[in-house]
Amino acid sequence: MNGRKFCFIICAEQERELEECLWYIEKLIVPDGYETETVVIRNASSMIRGYEQATMQSDAKYKIYLHPDVFLVNHEMLLELLEVFREPSIGMVGIVGDVGEKASGISETFSRTWDAGAVEICNIIDARAGNWLYDEEKKWVDVVEIDEMLMATQYDLQWESMSSDGEEPLTLSGMMRQMGYRIVVPQIAENERCWVFHDAGQCGEEDQSEEVKERQRKAVGAFKSGDFEETVRLVEDLELNDQLAYILLFLKARAEELMAFGETNYPDAEKMQTFVREYDEVKHMLRRMYFGYGDAAWRELCRRVCAGQCSMKMIWQTAQICVADRDRLWWDVFERYQEEVRALIREREILQAERFILQMDKAWRGVEGNMLVTLLRAYHREVEKGVSPTVFDVFEDMDELTGHYIRLKYYMRRLEFGLPQEYWQEIYEYCMQTKVSDYLIFQILSNNIFYKEEMCRNLSTLFVLIEGADSIRAGVYAQLAEVNAKR
Repeated sequence: MNGRKFCFIICAEQERELEECLWYIEKLIVPDGYETETVVIRNASSMIRGYEQATMQSDAKYKIYLHPDVFLVNHEMLLELLEVFREPSIGMVGIVGDVGEKASGISETFSRTWDAGAVEICNIIDARAGNWLYDEEKKWVDVVEIDEMLMATQYDLQWESMSSDGEEPLTLSGMMRQMGYRIVVPQIAENERCWVFHDAGQCGEEDQSEEVKERQRKAVGAFKSGDFEETVRLVEDLELNDQLAYILLFLKARAEELMAFGETNYPDAEKMQTFVREYDEVKHMLRRMYFGYGDAAWRELCRRVCAGQCSMKMIWQTAQICVADRDRLWWDVFERYQEEVRALIREREILQAERFILQMDKAWRGVEGNMLVTLLRAYHREVEKGVSPTVFDVFEDMDELTGHYIRLKYYMRRLEFGLPQEYWQEIYEYCMQTKVSDYLIFQILSNNIFYKEEMCRNLSTLFVLIEGADSIRAGVYAQLAEVNAKR
């Protein structure tokens, strides 16, 4: 037995889920002088038999039996396990458990109403964190059963003790207690991070009536036939199964994209599998951000947005259901989004910046973002008409761009409200220095000016005074004044 080795044992069927589980394992801090290994059992006849098989393959003293949908988010977990295993009477560590006294470890008597430990868990439509029985004077609490999503041992389980002669089998916790060892779970305060995140991925489907199941089948049928309105009507107040939960996510993402962009990546039910794959990837990247691995995860999300694989709408929607503290996650996303837009503008990736900014609701864009939308509209007209330099050529920094917009808007308002002509030379000189195009002025006129006729007449007069009666721009704004006078 190698006393300086940890072995992670996983029975897995879905490769993407396993990949994510292993990704978090790789991020754990390994204590000095210790090593780790991972044994993955595929196609096991049962999880118990898979665990037994893996146990035989490893000489590690410390074995961590792990469901593939459990992600180890406390990167100091191995250090803490060593601390608790210094007590030789402790044989097993779990995440959540039951402190109640039981006569035996028989699974029939086992209750899943945990009252000790902590876990953050997601079930497709929502995520929540549970912390039970916290006592600040204790770091660990003894329990009689633990949830088998994660079980860490320092003594190998005696698999031969599991009954196969018709008697009820022992739970794995019961087996460890039968061997004479204690079982504990860590105590975690509400403001502390749980050891694991469990992507249960299941809605309650047990004990559903035939009436509920029939309504579920009808809703699925309506979706597959393309009748999305009928689907929504049928699932109203209906207990969801996994399939319907994904369908509702699909319809919400589709509706959000159509409302914002007038088009969607998910026009029909045939795109359901594409949606599920994309949702899973977005979900995983958002959780990596949430658990402190944000930079690389955000870059992957940006790549997917730029490639048209997902939208900021889908990212927003997924962030609302994939972690417990959704506000903290979303603010992280939003701050990174703002910096992404700034960086794209600095790098002259104007169209990519536009893709991001237009995928946010007006309220979320903020003042700067909505100014940028106006500047982008002017930019497209400048490019279309061959104007050089464009507004993005003159100002390449977000702060300079928005500052320019604000200053120009105030100058136009001076004309709108008929301030004395001694102020007009300053307006003209600023427009010449910063290469202000008529297309940018048109956007300000459309978005920020109430007395449009007055501003256009005064602007025309300004150009006549400075450039002469034959000024082309003076003529343009004189015509615009006439147009607005007739409205």
